[in-house]
Amino acid sequence: MVLAGAGAKMDPHVRCVAHTLNLASQKAFKVDKVSEILTKVRKLVTFFHKSPKATEILREIQTQLHLPNHKLIQDVSTRWNSSLDMLERFWEQQPAVLNAMLSRKMKRGEAMVTFTENDMVIIPEIIKLKTPLKVATTLLSEEKNPTISMIPPIQAKLKKHFLPLESDLELISQMKEQFTADFLIATPISKMFSTARQHLTPASKTSPFWRTEHTTVREEPTEDVPDEDGNGSPATDETPPRKKMRWIRCLGISSLTECRQRPQGKSYRGNLKI
Repeated sequence: MVLAGAGAKMDPHVRCVAHTLNLASQKAFKVDKVSEILTKVRKLVTFFHKSPKATEILREIQTQLHLPNHKLIQDVSTRWNSSLDMLERFWEQQPAVLNAMLSRKMKRGEAMVTFTENDMVIIPEIIKLKTPLKVATTLLSEEKNPTISMIPPIQAKLKKHFLPLESDLELISQMKEQFTADFLIATPISKMFSTARQHLTPASKTSPFWRTEHTTVREEPTEDVPDEDGNGSPATDETPPRKKMRWIRCLGISSLTECRQRPQGKSYRGNLKI
């Protein structure tokens, strides 16, 4: 398609941003330690899917711990964000999963997958880092609404989210570096969008992203409007506030920090019958 666009003199060539984003996200998962953790979780999920007895034990422990009766998710290489979905579901169910693996009902030698303390620290950090990518690919994959106006705010949000921090784990820093090099630097979104901005929807031109970057809001002076008694009072704007655009709601701060974390110092085996 790149050659076809160059031959037709269609400049700039616009690649599928959602596809490019997904490819960069997959490369971030190929960091050695992350790939090792994914292999462990994948092996564990495969075991529970193939063993009806293990599935029944897991369901019983889920009930005892008052956890949602959710099945573990198996990732698929061709399905976008499936590796993140697998990690999220494992982290949601990890108290039940780990207790099921230690159950006396489980035959010795089955589900021989061990997670270190370091693994259990890294997994929620990976989920926290990758969640905005899932939100962004979901928004950019819409079919009913135009998505080109979402590209600059999403790119700005991801650029800020993937900035290196001193508090980052070494593994998270490597993932950020890999994603930044493959998507935020290698993809010339800013150059492409400067040409396409004239085709934006009216709603995107008045969005907070463009208002803070390109325009200045002028405050209109208030006028005295007489009330029923003839007394003057400042006019009030009764127009309801504008609803936030969908990308603002989905990429808000609360959406980036939705990560189920295991409560510190809480034991999950105290009330179990295993």
